[in-house]
Parts: sequence; structure tokens; C-alpha cells
Amino acid sequence: MTSSQLLIEIAPARLSVARQTGKGLQPVAMRELTLEDWNQMWLAGSNALGTQLSSLIDEASCRGASATVYYQSPTVACGLFSCPQQVRDFSTAARLALTDLAGFDLAENAWAIQPLLRDRSGEAKRRHIVLAADKEPVIRAISSATAQAGLRSQRIVPMESALLAWSVDRSISHSAGAQPIVFVHFGQSRSLIVAACNRRLLLARQVDFGTDRLLEALAGTLAGAADKPDTRLARNVLFEHGLPKYGETLTIADQQLRAADILPAIQPVLQRMLVEIRQSVRFGLAEKTSSEQPLVFLSGSGASIQGLSSAFAAELSLECISDSPPPHPASADLHHARSASRLGLRIQLRPHSEIVASSVRSTRHALYAGTAAALTLGAAHTAVLMQQTRELQPQLDAATSMAPASIELPADPRQAATETNAVRSTISAIDRTLGSAADLGSVLRELCTIPAHIAILTDIDFTGSGESAECKI
Repeated sequence: MTSSQLLIEIAPARLSVARQTGKGLQPVAMRELTLEDWNQMWLAGSNALGTQLSSLIDEASCRGASATVYYQSPTVACGLFSCPQQVRDFSTAARLALTDLAGFDLAENAWAIQPLLRDRSGEAKRRHIVLAADKEPVIRAISSATAQAGLRSQRIVPMESALLAWSVDRSISHSAGAQPIVFVHFGQSRSLIVAACNRRLLLARQVDFGTDRLLEALAGTLAGAADKPDTRLARNVLFEHGLPKYGETLTIADQQLRAADILPAIQPVLQRMLVEIRQSVRFGLAEKTSSEQPLVFLSGSGASIQGLSSAFAAELSLECISDSPPPHPASADLHHARSASRLGLRIQLRPHSEIVASSVRSTRHALYAGTAAALTLGAAHTAVLMQQTRELQPQLDAATSMAPASIELPADPRQAATETNAVRSTISAIDRTLGSAADLGSVLRELCTIPAHIAILTDIDFTGSGESAECKI
């Protein structure tokens, strides 16, 4: 199935593959990961990621397909840097902010910045720049794993950078009026809280947990005396039945599940999310917006849990609306990350060695192309000189025929003066036409000795004026 466009997700709780189609995202295969699996993937010298991904791709029969990898790792750093729109040299400041965020030197590691979003109102509009960085061994491991799985890797994208771009855009888009908007992306592995008002971004916060934490807590409770938590049953409860009401009993797969057992298991995670939202509203919006009550939009896989938005509304005493619930909760993060590419997000991280190799190839190709252009230019210039020489040949022949007679002084001084002037006129005509021609051969021979990693040849221009000639490279 080599013509498919795949999206690969590498997350702490799962490794998943989805196919991008005209109708949306179609889940293909998924493998749940344990904490031990996750840690093993990033050990130096380990091939665990390549082995797991190859097995999953073989299961889905997708070898040879093009793939974009959205991933998380223990060392990835993503964020947002904002500056006034009139600042032109924003890249230096953004890189310094990324260095501080990542906590490691960017020089020998993978990093990227991209200005993507802008405030849409107000006098002091700002530009918002997406930041991403990760350590070189991590990106090299992902690149090697995709090659081992027989995939043609197109991009390696930090998941959080894509979700951050998408959430900021959604928040700004919803905030057309004076009412503040709090956009809560309750994701699978991580979450985001973004606020905006009057189409201006007010804050963007990252929260280090998501609905995977809910599944983990609920699966442990449902397992009871079993050795292994039943994540599939927990997913069924949350995404098929939603939050049960107190006193309610659910019947799932011939099991009787009481709300009194389910709610206490997931309550700590939900309470923590509520605290994060309250803190954002209290400290992030208090002095930046009008007195209107904020409107909360709930997105991500959390928006697929029936009853969660109404529960948040009751606890926060704010209106809460589910926004863009994903069609497949198990691939919710991939669904929204793919939407970020439609905004123009082109963030990708590449191994440093691959960038150097690509640069060398580009330099070599540019040198070859430049040399070919120089040879073509030289040939054209030579042809013009030859044509001009042919046009002057009659005058040159006439001057040559008079040369023997001019060696001996004629008896008639007037004849001598006439012949001398004729020779001088011919020489002047040749000089005016040909000028001082550059030695093209020598120049091209020297260009061919320049190594590809030292210079990129982009243009050669031979010019002549009067008695001088010039070659610009």
C-alpha cells in the first residue's frame, strides 16, 4: 500500500498509525505501551522504537508509504514566543527564548522556529512564533525507526507544537467580541489552556496530563483483583458511556459498574484540570479583559466524554461548550495536529547529520549548475567575439596588405600619412569592438577547484568596458 499518506503517533501510552483520506483520518493500528516500553525506547543504543514501529507497520501492511511522525519524548521542548509585529529581527530573540525553554545547547541538536499566528485587532498587535527543540539522539532514533519500518519519512513534528498552534488559532478565532474565551484542549497525553479576547491572545499554558491519566486511573480501579488493568474497558466507559451520574449503574460487557466506583477513580484528575482552569481565569484574565464572564470551550479527547463539559460548567460556574470533538477519541491528538498543518505549520525537526548532508548535496548541485551556466555564458561570449572578429576581418585584411608597403617609407609624405592613419583607424576599431576580453578558460578552471563545502556558486558575470574587463562571481 505504497500510495498511502500515514500519520504516526509516538506517545507515552501508545504507538498508533492512521491513514489520511479525503474524508478525514482513519485509524489503522494501535499498540498500547507500558511505562517500561516508553523508557526503553529512548535508551542510548536501544532499537526498541524501531522494533515496535516495524511490527505495527507490518500489521497494518503499510510499508513503503509516506509518513509524517507526530511524537512526544522525555526531552522535547515546545512553546510560544510573542513579540510586536513591527520587530523584524525576531528570530534571534525567539532562539534565545527557545534555548532557555529547552535547557540545552541548540548548536548540536535539532530545533526549529516558525512565525505563524498574529493578533487580529488592537493597536499593539503581536506576532506569535512556535518554538520546538529536542536532543539529537532522539530525532536520530525516530528517523532510524521510520527507515527500519520501511516508511518514507516526510516530517518529524513535536506533537505539542502542532496542538499549540491549533489551540491558539481556535482561541483567537472564537474571541470576536469583548467576552473572554478560555479554550481548554483536554488532550490525550498533555493539555493546553489558551485564552483570548477581541481576537488577541492573552495567555497560553501547558498542562502535563490528559485523558490518558483518566484512563489509567479508571483501568486500575476496574481491574479489581486482576493483575493487568483493563484499559480497553476504561476507554469504553469514558468514551462510549461518558460520566455516570451518582447512583447510576452501567452494564458493559456483562459487567455491572457502579458510578460510586467510577467517579472516585477519575475525580482527582478532573479536579486538577479544574484547578488549572480556575488559576488561568483568576490570574491570567483578571487585569486584561472586561468584567464579562469568560466562555469556556472544551476540546480534544476530553470533548468526547459525554457529560464532562456540563460537569465543568457546574464546577466553574461558567458556560462550557464542547468544541470540535474528534470522530475517533483514540486518535484525537493526531486529528487536531493534522489540522495545524492546514494553518501553514511547517515545523519539523531533522537530525543534525541529515541537515549537513543535505547542505553538502545542495552546495554540490549549485556548483554543478553554476559551472554549467558559466560554461554556457562563456561559449555565448566567445561566439559574439568571433562574430565581431569576422565583421572586422575585411578591415584587418586591408591593413595587412598595406603593411609591407608601409615598412619602407614612401617617397610621397602624403601617401605615408594616409597609410598610417588607415592602420591606426583599423586598430582603434578592433579595440572599440573587442575591448580587453577576459580569460574565460582560466577563470572556469579555477572555479572547478573550489570544494563544495566552502562556496555556493550562484552567478557569474563577465563584462568589458574600454580597455578593462571584469569578472563578477
